[in-house]
Amino acid sequence: MCSPVSPIVADLFMNKFENNIFSSILTPKIWLRYVYDTFVVLKRDLHYSFLEKINSVSPRIQFTSEAESDVGELPFLDCLVKRKENGHFSISIFRKKTHSNKCLDFKSLHPISAKISVVSSLLRRAHSLITDEKEKEEEISGITETLKQKTTPGTSSTKSTQTLSMADNAFRKHGHQQSSSHIEQRRQMISEEYSISSTLKFSSEHQTHFKAALSI
Repeated sequence: MCSPVSPIVADLFMNKFENNIFSSILTPKIWLRYVYDTFVVLKRDLHYSFLEKINSVSPRIQFTSEAESDVGELPFLDCLVKRKENGHFSISIFRKKTHSNKCLDFKSLHPISAKISVVSSLLRRAHSLITDEKEKEEEISGITETLKQKTTPGTSSTKSTQTLSMADNAFRKHGHQQSSSHIEQRRQMISEEYSISSTLKFSSEHQTHFKAALSI
């Protein structure tokens, strides 16, 4: 396991590295970075010459590159960036070919907080990254089907499906920032839903944690 300060050191190194290349090498139109993963937009004929130049700055770091595909797509982290005909970009979720579509089973012995985070993180990613509404709906539908297979409350019966829908609507409508009145209203709605759901019973403590997490 790497040192906990590794991300900080890497970021400091990359800041200095960027200062060096941008002062002496052609600055690309777009340079986005997460730690040492970068998304770069520059003229197509400058691709390999730019890569060669930035790899000559320091022997301690050598970049590899992946070019835009023939259909105008390029993955970056968990995003798939697509070029539109008008030159603008759209973003969807990127999954490797080896992706198994598996997630934590709700009947496992993991802490309830870990199980809750599976639902909230998948929904948050869909709403915060995907730019096309149709693709967003397809992603959320896929999330629901995946969670159904893992017996997640709110997805395993017709009645309790509303619970996941309420969490989804909250991300969609309020963008993760709710007033106290909205939070209390959602907690009440979720509480009522669980009272009529017969698919899975929670302890009162687990219900409290689950409702609180969905109101973030």
